[in-house]
Amino acid sequence: LLFFWALFRYQLFELSPIARDRLIETISDAIMVIDLNERVVDHNPAFERIVRLPARQIIGRPVKEILGEWIGAIDYAAESRSSIEMVIQVAEMGNHLDGCFFNLKLNRLFSRSKQPIGWLAVVHDVTEQKRVEEENLRLYRVEHEGRLMAEVMRQAGQILSATLDLDTLLDRLLEEVERIVPYD
Repeated sequence: LLFFWALFRYQLFELSPIARDRLIETISDAIMVIDLNERVVDHNPAFERIVRLPARQIIGRPVKEILGEWIGAIDYAAESRSSIEMVIQVAEMGNHLDGCFFNLKLNRLFSRSKQPIGWLAVVHDVTEQKRVEEENLRLYRVEHEGRLMAEVMRQAGQILSATLDLDTLLDRLLEEVERIVPYD
């Protein structure tokens, strides 16, 4: 009876901690906690999926061994301010992450006495978003070049209809073509 009273009196089966743990375990963003020595002290399964390592090969290891030098953002955060957010492109790690883009949010963690104790890092894969942005930029450039070419062709048509003098016609056509394709 004393056990049940203590169980309900001190809310040992409170829903909030269970829900919080479940949220951290199922969220698609990678989350890791890094101590002041830049070692990973906790993480969620999404982080394991990104680095393709099991938990036993992550916990306690320096974050730079796991993520390479791109995590140098921690050094920057340590020197400048308490939190930063940046997009990082991974290059030359020699693994599945090469060419990927990640939005990295680093927030400084403080103890109850306001002393820094580490960082909370949230990593979101934005590779597909960056690829779509690059494709949109490429399409914009193609469309812009097409519009420029159409304008030149329109002006060339005006020249043709305005004059029948062959020399004047060729000079004006060359001027318009030079706007698109410069030559010496």
